[in-house]
Amino acid sequence: MSKKLNRVGEIKTNNQGMKMEIIKYRNSQDMDILFSDNTLVCNQPYSVFHNGEIKNNNIPSVCGIGYVGYGKYKSRINKKITEEYNIWESMITRVYYKKFLDRTETYHNCSICKEWLNFQNFAQWYNENKWTDILPLVPDKDILVKGNKEYNPTTVLLLDQRLNNLFLSHKINRGNLPIGVKWDKERNKYIASCGTKEYHKKFIGRFDNPNDAFYAYRNFKYKRVKEIIDYYKEVYNLPQKIYDAILNYKIEITD
Repeated sequence: MSKKLNRVGEIKTNNQGMKMEIIKYRNSQDMDILFSDNTLVCNQPYSVFHNGEIKNNNIPSVCGIGYVGYGKYKSRINKKITEEYNIWESMITRVYYKKFLDRTETYHNCSICKEWLNFQNFAQWYNENKWTDILPLVPDKDILVKGNKEYNPTTVLLLDQRLNNLFLSHKINRGNLPIGVKWDKERNKYIASCGTKEYHKKFIGRFDNPNDAFYAYRNFKYKRVKEIIDYYKEVYNLPQKIYDAILNYKIEITD
């Protein structure tokens, strides 16, 4: 009888440029592979090893910093990108993709905690904190903790786009004036107005100085925000933590 084939010790370089070695060979459809960074991948067929197609999921694949990792959460199912992966990848892109940062200043000096650079950890947190299947949700980093620059499990809330945009400051458009205020040069007055992407701007009034205009805007804004989150609580069962964070968010004249 011919001697049983044993491929233990065979070394290849995969398509990511990493060395990998067969450390257990049960048969041509069942091998354990050890990568040079000590990542172990089990139960792999020899054909994908030979062709260099075995991926090391601990190697960064998104913006050179985010990696899929190993666990129950998949980046794709039947070649379709999963919900968790799409949100995770978009978050990393906003913070670390240079071409995106060159187009907007919003995410300059922001970061993502080390834990969430592993997709498996973020996906678990996302599924534990997801509160609706009706609305697409995105991670918001600075409503729970105003001014926060890091995405992490203790400071981020999952919001739909409408809630996420409630407190946009529009600094580029308003110049040195307070939020909600613009100058009416024809009447030599300061105008207070409030609006969102979904609604036309609501005219609040004209004032002799920008401070009075701002406080009129802020009072109106607080009432409008309360109406919105009350609606979300009734229709979508908005979690109390999110409700309280939005309700208690302070709009300052220096925003």
